[in-house]
This record gives sequence, structure tokens and C-alpha cells, in this order.
Amino acid sequence: MNEIIQKLEKTMDFIKARTSEDLRLIINASHPEGEERYRQAIIEMDAKYSSAMNSWLDWKELEIKKEELRQTIPTPKINLEIRRIDLRMRQLETSIKTSLREVLNFIELIKNGV
Repeated sequence: MNEIIQKLEKTMDFIKARTSEDLRLIINASHPEGEERYRQAIIEMDAKYSSAMNSWLDWKELEIKKEELRQTIPTPKINLEIRRIDLRMRQLETSIKTSLREVLNFIELIKNGV
């Protein structure tokens, strides 16, 4: 079961990230001037990078909390909390990967003149 879930998560990572072409179409549709498109691409890339870094900080905080819980006496409630943390950490990992993939796509756009 875990193997199936991991394969699905990898597939979903690729589905969630917008491609360079998707990003280009969105930016060009809302900003007809070249300089405005470049500026908007930079702003959106920065927002995606900030999102990835915030998710990474949340992930690190959960990692610390999980380790603290593991050092306590195991109870069903503690085990459940650790499982919840694991789930949230996997969600954050997907968010980080997706955001960073979009940052790379924005870099490609910017290098190609949006």
C-alpha cells in the first residue's frame, strides 16, 4: 500500500506544478507589455520561492515536534499524533517540490524573455 501511495505522490507532484508554457500564457494574458511580463514573472517567482521556504520551515518544525513525541512514553494518542505529523510532512514535501519546480519554470521563462 505504501508503495502505491508513493508512486501516486510522485505522479501528483508533476501534475500539480504548472509548466513553463502554462506560466507564460498566464503572464502574457494579463500583461501585454514585455517589461510588465518580466516584472510579473519575477514577482510570481519570488512568491513561489517564499512559499517553498515557508513550507520547509513548517516541515522542520514538525520534524522537531515528531522527535520530541518519539522521546515520550508511547500511547495510542501519541502514535496518532505522530501519524498526523507524518501525513502533514508528506503534504509539505509535495508543496515544496511543486513550488520549487515552478520556480525553475519561472527561471526558464525569464531566461527566454518571458
